[in-house]
Parts: sequence; C-alpha cells; structure tokens
Amino acid sequence: MKKLLSYPVLGKTALFLIIGLAFTATLFGTVTASAQGGGPVDWRGNLTCPSEHQVREGVLYCTGTDGTEHLVHVLVVDLAVSSLRFEYIIPKGASDGHDDTQECRDPNVPEWGGPAEGCFVPGNRGLYPRIKLPEAIERAKEVRSSPPVVAVVNADYGAPDGSHGPEGLLVIRGERLDGADRCDDDYNAALRPWLGLGETVDPATGHLPTTISRLERDSSPVPTWLYTGVGGGPWLVRDGELYAGAADCRGDGLLEQIDPVINCTGGQKDTPQPPKTEGYSSGSCRATQHTAAGISQDSRWLFLAVSTGADPPDILAEFMHDQLGAWNALKFDGGGSSQLWFNGSSPVRINPLEEERALSNYLALYGPSGNGIELPLEAMPVERVYYQVITSGERAEFTLAVENTGSYSWLPEDGVELRLQPFFALSPKVESLLLENRVAPGEAATWQWQVSSSGSVYQRFQMYQKGEPFGTDSAVIVISVPKGWEEKREELEKAIQEVIDEWKAKGEEELDKLIEELQKRAEEILKGFLEHLIQETCNSICGSLGVAMALLAIALAYRQW
Repeated sequence: MKKLLSYPVLGKTALFLIIGLAFTATLFGTVTASAQGGGPVDWRGNLTCPSEHQVREGVLYCTGTDGTEHLVHVLVVDLAVSSLRFEYIIPKGASDGHDDTQECRDPNVPEWGGPAEGCFVPGNRGLYPRIKLPEAIERAKEVRSSPPVVAVVNADYGAPDGSHGPEGLLVIRGERLDGADRCDDDYNAALRPWLGLGETVDPATGHLPTTISRLERDSSPVPTWLYTGVGGGPWLVRDGELYAGAADCRGDGLLEQIDPVINCTGGQKDTPQPPKTEGYSSGSCRATQHTAAGISQDSRWLFLAVSTGADPPDILAEFMHDQLGAWNALKFDGGGSSQLWFNGSSPVRINPLEEERALSNYLALYGPSGNGIELPLEAMPVERVYYQVITSGERAEFTLAVENTGSYSWLPEDGVELRLQPFFALSPKVESLLLENRVAPGEAATWQWQVSSSGSVYQRFQMYQKGEPFGTDSAVIVISVPKGWEEKREELEKAIQEVIDEWKAKGEEELDKLIEELQKRAEEILKGFLEHLIQETCNSICGSLGVAMALLAIALAYRQW
C-alpha cells in the first residue's frame, strides 16, 4: 500500500542508506514527465529561448509575439550578474582640434561644436560620422576587449542627413558629452527619457545600477554611478503603466527654465524660448519596426527588444508591459535603424527592413561565455514524504509531483530536472528525471518513478536547474519484507505513520531526523521478527541436527531477506 504525507516546506536533508541489516536495492524503470495544470510577469513563459543561444553568462536571446502576431526579438539581461558590462558605441571622426580621427566627443558638427570642437567625416565638416552594424561590432571590440562583446543594438536617434549625432543624453564611460554647457541646445536630457547604466554591480542592491529617467533641468547632475547614458523616447511604460503618448510620440517633458548655452567653439543654434516641450520628428513614431529598452520593477532584468511588424510603437509598449513585465521602458530609434546582433553559438543578426542603415550610435553589451540565465526558481513537493511497504521482488510505483511555487515558468531547455539520490551514500548514484514540458507558476510537474527491491530504499528528490538545487526536498521510502512476511506490512505501515506524526507534532525542519527514526523503527520491527523466526527454527531442529543447522537456517533467512 502506498502512503503519502503532505507537509509544509521545512528544509534540506542529508540522505543515508539503512544500516545494520543486509538491505540492497536495485533501481530501474521508465520515467515520464508532464505538466499539470500581483508578482513579476512570467516573461520566461512568454518567450521562446532556444537552448543553443543560452551560451552567454546572464544573457538570453529569445523571441516573442506581440499583439499583432508579429515576431519580437528580445535580449534578456540579468543585471545581477557581475561580469556584464555596457558601453556606448559612437563612430570615430575628425575634429578641428585633432589631425587624426578619434572617437567622437561631441554630438554636433563643428558649425555648432562645443569644447570638443565638433565631429565630422574627414573632408566634409558638415557631415557627422555614421557606421553600419558590422562596423559598430568592430568598434565595440576596440572599445572593450574583455569580457567579449555579446550584443550590439541600435540606440538613440540621429540625423538621417548626417547633420548631427545622437540627440539625447550622451554619457560615455562616465563623462557627459551633451548639454547646454557643451554648446548643445536641444535640452533633450531633460525633455526626453534616457537609459542609464552603471559599470559594476552595487553591493547594496546586488544589481548593476540601472534607470530610465530624465533630468529635472539640463544642468542637473547625472547620477554619480552613471557609466553609460543613452537617449531615446518617448516613454513606452512608466511606473508600471502604459504610457498614453506612446502611439504618436506625445511626450510630457516640459522645461520652465532653460540653461544658457556656453562653451561654444562653433556658432550657437537658435534656441526656442521657454516653455520648451518634449518633441520628436514625424517619422519617429510612424507604423514601422521599433527598438526599445525596458527594466523590471525589481531592477534585475533589462529587456532590449526589436519588433518586426509595421506597427505604431504602442504595440511594442504593450508587449514590453504585458509579456515582459517592464516597469519602465522607452523607445529607441526605429524603422530602418532597428538592428540587433547577438553573438550566440552562431551569431544572430536582426535587421527587419534590411536597409543596413548607418547610424551615429549603438549600445553594446559584454559578457563571458556561460549558460545563459539561472532564473530564481522556487518549488514545493506536492507530498513531503512518499512511502510504500512491498514484498521482496515486487515493484513499487510512485507519481512524484512538484509544484512551481515561483514567478517564472520551468522549461526543459533551461536545464530544469528532478534528481533522486540515496541517503548517506559515499558515492551516491544520482538519477535525473528530465522535464519534458513547460510548467507555469502554480502548476505541478509529475514523474512516474518505479523501484524493484529486495531490501529497503531511502531516496531524496529535489528540483535542479543547471546542476544547482532549488526549492524544498522530499523523501521517497520503500521498505521490503521477505516473502512470507506479508503480515508485517500493516505493522510497518503503522509504525512509519506514527513516526511521521511525531515528526510533524515536534515541528521538525529537516528530513534526516525523520529518516533516522524511520530506519531505527523499521530495523527494530524486522530484526525482532527475524529473531523470532530463527528461534522457532532452532527450537524445531536444534535437538536433532545441532547448532550447525541453526546457523544454516539463519544464513538462509538473511539471504532470503
């Protein structure tokens, strides 16, 4: 008879094989897995992330489907991974202050240049440098060689005619290169939202500092931790709500006070009088492909997305909000500018309009080789203890069930599995029961598990992800009695349940104490019955055959067991 115990999550346990008697176990059988049917959005369950692309530490390349059934390419970045880095990628160009080409340090051409005296294509002072995606990848490798570049994506707006460079906040390796005090008079760092990224993980939060924000006024200081600042706009999601102006780029940025433009080495452009409002060109929010960046509410996940449908940007906003759970998100440049490269097992290059457009800026992500993302998964066994008493040679069968009590789906390609191993074995045989289907939060995965034994089996099972355990462990126990001892089943089952009830009543938190007591009680019962059997055998034969036959009877009894 199979007995089940449902008990709250208590803690991890040690495992050991029953000792004192000659118990042996042989495990075998077929295994099948199936999924049975307020917090973070289950973005993992909404995306398809091929296992062959889970080859970079803390980064997943995935795809999803938006509300118009168009494909969306998504990079998911785990900001808790300390090895990741971001860099602003800007072209090289000439300036009046240098004889050779260098990385642009000004968002404008010399005619409106600031302290860096503008940046231009050699031989054409009115044309700002632009590079195509393959060149941007090579520039990214020049900017940082370690860790290797993982991805490059288009970022801020620029001038289609090359009359200027990036339009919004421009922070490269901690230095702000735009703004009124550098003769840049668009004030977009205060009017438009921007993505800000730190260089290293903050020990206080465990995450890379990240924000989507805008300055109160152009002269307001940027955060001291800001290493890479990339402009964009408009908001797509703001403080957990879809942004009303996403569809047609109606921003709400407003400046009551405009800071004076200073430090010009070129001429000063005409500056509108206050109030100055957030605005974008008519082509920025047309029905086309778009690129976006979003951050989860807990600031752990960064999403970089490129849509493929010819849709207004509110479609991508809904995808970022509903499918990814972005708490804040902004739009980057779009249309023919939407481009993405991911260096997976084989590089993936996304260019929906196939224009291979040259751009004035990109965002690059760096990180070492690895196993993608290890999700913060949680699990609770449906039953804390499974047990069954069988006759030697019989087969015990169990349906092992574990509920997904976390916020993210379990998927086979994420290396999620159930593992069983014996208690206290010096070289434990680990049996892996693979997950075959997606298991959403609130659902349970089940595995059919069988064991045939001429002894007793004490096994622990627990969920694992890429070799690391998660959730609460549980126990499965099979106690085997020799043939002819079926009358001991009921006594053993009663004793097991008594031990379990006592364990519950004491509020114990570890399974090893329970298993120790179960082993002890089972040993006492079986040993007592064996001694009784030997005594009866000896009483019947010792008088005529002597001690030798008694010993033989004992040996046969042990062998039968």
